[in-house]
Amino acid sequence: MSDLCLSAPLPPSSPSDLQALCSVTSYLLRQKPVEVPVEHFLPAGTYIRTCFVPKGAAIVGALIKVPTVVIVSGRCQVTAGPAIKAIDGYAVLRAEAGRRQCFAALEDTYITMIFASSAKTVADAEKEFTDEWDLLTTNSEGGIRGKV
Repeated sequence: MSDLCLSAPLPPSSPSDLQALCSVTSYLLRQKPVEVPVEHFLPAGTYIRTCFVPKGAAIVGALIKVPTVVIVSGRCQVTAGPAIKAIDGYAVLRAEAGRRQCFAALEDTYITMIFASSAKTVADAEKEFTDEWDLLTTNSEGGIRGKV
């Protein structure tokens, strides 16, 4: 059973939440990199981005500046403000603007983010949802992910 449900959106990150995620990021950057494949596309005025996080891996996402829907299929833990919540199975979550999350996969997990977009290309959509688009795994060999 998941700790999160539709009535509890993923909240914006406070300054202290972001500071805590900096520590997680520093830890992950010292670990062996893990491949986190991403598929993304723009159908019918929406941007859809799905990543696969393998069992035992963790990712820290970009700071998201637009409200989205996040769909998770798998078993993982996710930061939700100062809390760590469990998802076991399938969850559809409202997610507020101004947030950054860490997902730690306890089993293979798929994470999909969706938002309404007027972008004409996926690159433009990436710039629409984050100012950190250059750090996204689709734009660099970087990204913040590793074995935990």
